[in-house]
Amino acid sequence: MTTQLEIQQIDKVFAREANFEQKAIDRALKEVKRAEKAHAKAVKEVEKAQRDAQKSAKKVQKTIKSLDKERGKYDKVVKQEQRLESKLKDKQDKEVRSAQEIEQMHTALDELLSTNYLNAKDRDNRLLEARTDHPGDLNGAIPTH
Repeated sequence: MTTQLEIQQIDKVFAREANFEQKAIDRALKEVKRAEKAHAKAVKEVEKAQRDAQKSAKKVQKTIKSLDKERGKYDKVVKQEQRLESKLKDKQDKEVRSAQEIEQMHTALDELLSTNYLNAKDRDNRLLEARTDHPGDLNGAIPTH
């Protein structure tokens, strides 16, 4: 059998083992709690990141919609500008043609006036010649033969 001293030594060994095991359990519990706390924090961070990502996605969609709207306005303004530039070119071309027509009309009028002046001078010369050939005719009429 075992003696009282051996029992006391066994009891001390068992007490130390139990104490050592309890400390290990306490450390393990502490580590588990720390890990659970870190996990809870990570879960919260993931949830926050998801909310932020959703907000960002909504902003992107809103920005895309706004950009499309502005692109539509831009395209409309560009088309309007092109129409106005085309209209301006047409008006400028019409102005140039009109100026050319007026210049041609002035040239034709100058030629007509010059011809009229020469014809009037020729008529006056023939009339003067006819009067000098027939000085007795006071009316200045040309006699028929």
